[in-house]
Amino acid sequence: MINNSKRYSYVIFIFILPIILANQFYVDDIGRTTVGYTKWGVDGRPVADIVMSVLNLSSRIVDLAPLPIILASVLLAISFACYRKRFLDGGKWSFIIPLAFMANPAIISMFSYRFDVLTFSFSIASAFALFAIKCKRLVHELIIGTAFVVIVLGTYQAVINVVAILLICEVIVNMARFTDPQLILKRVALRIMQVLVGGMIYVKFILPITFSGHYSSNHPRISNDILGALKNNSLKYYDFASTNFYRVVGGELLLLSALACIIMTAFLSYKYVKCKGLNWKVFNVITGAILATAIAMPMTMGALLVLANPLGGVHLYMSVGVFYVLMSTLLYYCFKEHRYVTSITLIPVLYSMILMYVYGNALKAQERINKVVLSEIMQSIRDAGSDNVSIVFTGTAPRSEAVKNAALNFPLINYSVTDYFWNWYWGSAYMSFNGIKNTYMPANKAKNYISHKCEGNLSFQGQWLNSYIKDSILIVDFDKKSCQ
Repeated sequence: MINNSKRYSYVIFIFILPIILANQFYVDDIGRTTVGYTKWGVDGRPVADIVMSVLNLSSRIVDLAPLPIILASVLLAISFACYRKRFLDGGKWSFIIPLAFMANPAIISMFSYRFDVLTFSFSIASAFALFAIKCKRLVHELIIGTAFVVIVLGTYQAVINVVAILLICEVIVNMARFTDPQLILKRVALRIMQVLVGGMIYVKFILPITFSGHYSSNHPRISNDILGALKNNSLKYYDFASTNFYRVVGGELLLLSALACIIMTAFLSYKYVKCKGLNWKVFNVITGAILATAIAMPMTMGALLVLANPLGGVHLYMSVGVFYVLMSTLLYYCFKEHRYVTSITLIPVLYSMILMYVYGNALKAQERINKVVLSEIMQSIRDAGSDNVSIVFTGTAPRSEAVKNAALNFPLINYSVTDYFWNWYWGSAYMSFNGIKNTYMPANKAKNYISHKCEGNLSFQGQWLNSYIKDSILIVDFDKKSCQ
């Protein structure tokens, strides 16, 4: 297993290299780098606080990049090796299967964070560990598995979706190996108990102690209309993925992938019935497997589907990688006599790797444009005769031509290369981080100043922007519309 972990580490390093070379600060990284806070705990993620505090040998964290992303790659490599050992065999084609996790285009956002990349990966590794450990006594496995569920939820709640899909993988593998149906049902019951008990411990004890109780658009509460939320959120998440994961026919590719998984599960079910005969236990196994596979794709966003409103971060789609692992595992066991067929998995893996390199270069290209914009904003403040103002934005901030060109082939880049020049907190923090003193003004207050920009004095006209000053408020107009 050590050799496999090393080999997976080498492959993952090829993926993360452009992120390391780009060396960019990504949204939340700005605050944590300059102030040193953790604050994952107030969102109900105290394990994330512990992990990062241990790494920093202090509760005040500092920028250790690229160490967190290197450690994250090691954790993922160990997870892949564990999956291969537990669910596959030593065949040469089996090495490809866990790599399907990297086929997820949204992986670019997960690896972008200088700090969260380690907490995300720690939670994912804990999910894989839940299925890698097997004890002689079920009670011991129940306790250990429950602990891993608590760790998963306490590090990043959305990774519970990974646990759900790995359970489907476990059922598929046991069917393909013709495991006794009673043992399969017992194993499923055990997993459900682990999740229920772990979830109860998290919700009843850990969450009340750590969560600040503050809900927002970025951290919404559970919807009062669960069925309505399931429908609306599912459609919105699917629409985003189908439109942005791939340049063309993204929706068709996702639907065909889901359909292929159902067909392959039905094929394995047929072989299982042929081997074991049909009784109520076998019927429950095959029916459960087909139904579970049918909802595997929406389950990649499972825990997020019941929230009051859908979240917008690309990293939220990180569980899609486990769906690709499920599909690749089905290919492996459905084509036992022609396992080279599983090499088809390398196509989306290669796509994701190319996307990662394009993305790394796009980050650097946009940062060069951002530096020019920052210099013009700094000149605007100087010409206005003030050294500390509130800055509000109107119009569309300039985008690097390299980014726009890359986004034609990889639409996800539009969302993953962050635009900081609009009225949000991290825009203000980004400017402060780059040496521009300013006081943050919430977007609802900024609207009033934007609508009255022409009542202010034109303080600067540049290549990318015009700026107006009114009551110590600097209004940056990227559209450069005349007030005459």
